[in-house]
Amino acid sequence: MSLAPRIAQRRQTSTVVAAGLLVCAAGLLIVTLADSSGGLGVLVAGLVVTSFGMGLPMTLTMNLIMAATPPERAGSAASLNETSGEGGIALGVAMLGSLGTFAYQRSLEVPAGVPDGVAEQARQSVTAAVAAAGQLPGQLGEDLASAAKAAFTTGLDTVAVVGAVVFVGCAVMAAIRLRTTPEPAGASVSEPAVPERAAEPV
Repeated sequence: MSLAPRIAQRRQTSTVVAAGLLVCAAGLLIVTLADSSGGLGVLVAGLVVTSFGMGLPMTLTMNLIMAATPPERAGSAASLNETSGEGGIALGVAMLGSLGTFAYQRSLEVPAGVPDGVAEQARQSVTAAVAAAGQLPGQLGEDLASAAKAAFTTGLDTVAVVGAVVFVGCAVMAAIRLRTTPEPAGASVSEPAVPERAAEPV
């Protein structure tokens, strides 16, 4: 995260924040390239890009908050920033997780011949579906496992696309709203004063 202030010294803060959010969106779009038959490397690469992009706005927005806060309220501002950040993460996980589950359940195509009880278990989650597939004989179990993995990929892609759209929207908002925000003044580091040598006794 120490990279963000260095970039902000050469570019306007609003530009750096917006660029970081766009990098996050690009990372999530990379995630959509992963397929159900593998794609672990693509998934990891997309998440790494997203994490890198997130470091830019996280650092700079904290600087903006602290720069606009009176010194006597710095602790309250830092606590509010931390609390709102944790709350946003929890809310995002809950909403996007529910969206991913909904997309998985809607897109799961249970092969013909699967018993109703096993099919109901498979619709709960991809983990439950793979476990249920192990209870079925031969090709039928493999077909159910493949269908569950494909449905999970659909759910993951849905979450990634929605997240990318949200990041793009936030990037546009940051570029517009933060453009008129005063840049945080850099703290000047002065050299420590050197005490004068006491006059030596003659």
